[in-house]
Amino acid sequence: MSIISIKNLNFGYKKSLPILKQLNMEVPVGSIYGFLGTNGAGKSTTIRNVLGLLKPQSGSINLFEKEINKSKPRIFQQVGSLIESPSLYPHLHAVDNLKIVCKYRGVSNTKIESVLEKVNLLQHRKKKVKQFSTGMKQRLGLAMALIHDPELLILDEPTNGLDPNGITEIRNIILQLREEGKTIMLSSHLLSEIEKIATQVGIIKNGEMVFEGTLPELDELKSAQQSLEIKSNDLAKTKEILSNYKIINPNQQSIQVDISSKTEIPIIIKKLVDGGVDLYEISRTKSDLEKMFISITNE
Repeated sequence: MSIISIKNLNFGYKKSLPILKQLNMEVPVGSIYGFLGTNGAGKSTTIRNVLGLLKPQSGSINLFEKEINKSKPRIFQQVGSLIESPSLYPHLHAVDNLKIVCKYRGVSNTKIESVLEKVNLLQHRKKKVKQFSTGMKQRLGLAMALIHDPELLILDEPTNGLDPNGITEIRNIILQLREEGKTIMLSSHLLSEIEKIATQVGIIKNGEMVFEGTLPELDELKSAQQSLEIKSNDLAKTKEILSNYKIINPNQQSIQVDISSKTEIPIIIKKLVDGGVDLYEISRTKSDLEKMFISITNE
């Protein structure tokens, strides 16, 4: 079951300048969905459409298997969100900020301390927000998104501007929330972070989804994009013998050959040895997620 289902979504502030183009997305229940894309790719616009803040030109968006335009505002009672930096009252302390959220959410104040504990802010509950670090403000924003105990949490670049410790804190909280049964949609351009926590990945480029699947499926794609670096006594002859292969990044010391499987390695070695080439070094290089991401988005 998908907790978010988007079909053929089109959106633009002007019809002549489309931002989202026939976008499709499926966010499974209980997943951490890593939504990746460069700045301007359409991540925040997609999220604002999902939250009902923007009106699609065409296509459909379903939350909890219900079309959002027919279920507003009731359906959003099950959704918590943190869009970029949270809106906070700096002259108030953490508890009073959360009391305000409880009031407009129509929920009891009784969960404030437990939510602050969940985001590691309980010891700072009486501290004024203007004394908070950036990481503490983000965690308070997360507490505000959690105060009504939503099933779905949508976070747009929640680690923006954080130091490594702050990023680790947010990551651990997200993992804990998933263990508690929540579904999290996480927008980011920090690829290493997505790789550490996501169970599903969607990659958007110029308003179009160019990859969507599980991390194992992403790993399969990553494994398919690997190359062999070859150093020999005669690179010109090496290139000639391997002319049927795609050669990338040639230089004076080595050449790199694209391969689709490790089973090609002994075949290439035999061809070169039979052709009279002396091999000095041969090594396999797998693309990491970042290289693969760049490859996909630049395709």
